[in-house]
Amino acid sequence: MRNLMNKLKPKGRKPISYQPSIEMASSWGWRRLQQARLRRLQQQKRWWVFGSSSAITTLILWVGAAWANGMQDYPVPVRTIQTGDFITAEDLSTRAYDPLRVPSTYATSSKELLGKQAVRPLKSGLPIAVEAVRIAPDLQRNQKVTIIFETAGLKLATPGRLLQDAQVGDDVKVMATDTRKVLDAVAKTQTTVEVY
Repeated sequence: MRNLMNKLKPKGRKPISYQPSIEMASSWGWRRLQQARLRRLQQQKRWWVFGSSSAITTLILWVGAAWANGMQDYPVPVRTIQTGDFITAEDLSTRAYDPLRVPSTYATSSKELLGKQAVRPLKSGLPIAVEAVRIAPDLQRNQKVTIIFETAGLKLATPGRLLQDAQVGDDVKVMATDTRKVLDAVAKTQTTVEVY
C-alpha cells in the first residue's frame, strides 16, 4: 500500500504548507484576516450565550408559572370504572396535578361526575375527561316499556322493549314484543313511549 502511495506522490515538489510563514504573519493582510476571524468567533459565542440564556429564561418562566398556579386537585377514580358503570362518591378521590399539564376539558370537581355513567373505561388514578361520562339515561336499553299508539279517538297499548338508551323526550327505536316489529317512537315517561 505504501508503495502505491509513493508512486502517486508528485516527485521533486515540497508538500504544500498550510501554516503561515513569518513574513505572512507580520503582514497587514494576515492580521486583518485573523482579527476578522476572532470577531466572528466572538459573535458566535455571544449568540450561543444569548440563545442558551433565553432558553433558560423560558424554562424559568414556565416553571414559575406552574408554581404560581400551584397544584390543583382533580377527581380521579379509586378503581377502574368500566363502561356503563355509574359513578358514586366511593369511586372517586382527589389527586394534585399541575394545571398546565391537564387539558381544560377534564373535570375539576367531583360534582361534575357524580351520578353520571362512564362512556368508556376510566383508569384509576388518572383525571377524567368530561366527554368520558354522560348523564344517566332515564330509559335504558332492553328495558321493558309500554308502547302507545293514539290516533283519532283510538288508543292502543302493547308491550315492547327499548333498543337504545334515552332521556325522556328523545326519539327512540322500540321493538314490539308480540310482532317483533321495530318502531320509531318518543319517550314520554320512564316506562312509556308513544309511536308517532
